[in-house]
Amino acid sequence: YVQRLEGEGYQVGVAAGNAVLSVFSRVGMHKECRGWFDGMAAHDVQSYNNCLMAYAKATHRDEMQNLWAKMTSSGIVPTPHTYLTLLVSLKLTPSASSYSQIAKILRAAKPWNIILINAAINATTSTADAIKIFDHIEQATSLAPDRFTLLALLTKCNGDTKTAQDLWNRLTLSPDYDIAPTVVEWTALLGVYKDAGNVPGMDWVWAQLVVQVTPNEMSYGTYIKGCVKSVSFAQGHAKYIEALKTYNATKIQIHTNMMLLCAAANDKAAADAVFANLQPLSLSPTGPFMQAYNSIKSK
Repeated sequence: YVQRLEGEGYQVGVAAGNAVLSVFSRVGMHKECRGWFDGMAAHDVQSYNNCLMAYAKATHRDEMQNLWAKMTSSGIVPTPHTYLTLLVSLKLTPSASSYSQIAKILRAAKPWNIILINAAINATTSTADAIKIFDHIEQATSLAPDRFTLLALLTKCNGDTKTAQDLWNRLTLSPDYDIAPTVVEWTALLGVYKDAGNVPGMDWVWAQLVVQVTPNEMSYGTYIKGCVKSVSFAQGHAKYIEALKTYNATKIQIHTNMMLLCAAANDKAAADAVFANLQPLSLSPTGPFMQAYNSIKSK
């Protein structure tokens, strides 16, 4: 449409060009985004932000760094969204992320807001680095963490249940913060115990979860996946049946996790029952689902 306007002699400004860039950026179409960017007569910071985000989503860090260099040399002043994009890029390419890079971006991004801090925590690759950033922000600023801060920290715990529980208590029980965890954060805490294969710990979290919020399919799927490592078939199967009754278990992941548990327990009858549940729900089996199912049938 914009190209047609230009062809008809209308002078299309930067704002219209940015609108097109935004569409490409949202879906990570970096080639199309850069092609349109290069064809624009002028650019502003939003033009660069859109193109940088397209590269970030496509995990093309080299091209993103080159465009960042062009932006800074052109005298364009970055906005908080620009720095957010740089942090998102590090999160999407963990092999390129380091604490020093994250710290460098944060130093340039002052004054901070909690969205930037959450993005920085998400970009870390270790529990220690995530906590280091949070500790510094808590001590050096008056920024109040929110539930997304809690979620970011929990996702970095990698099965470290003690650290996760300490962070949970620190953020949800402190009178200094007003954080009311939703089912998303409760499920993330459950996920830490899942990663540790700690079924009694999952039961302990679940007992609190159902009092505070209503579990969703992700909650059930997380619990079932946590039973695979210790082959706790009875507990996982009970949650699977409960999910079927409560939600019809419309997401394939919950069935995949149950099939993985069936494979771990070598329970062919249960595996056949899980497979039979897919057709009434119009669900198609995934690769991992079929691998687990075939591993049972071949024995």
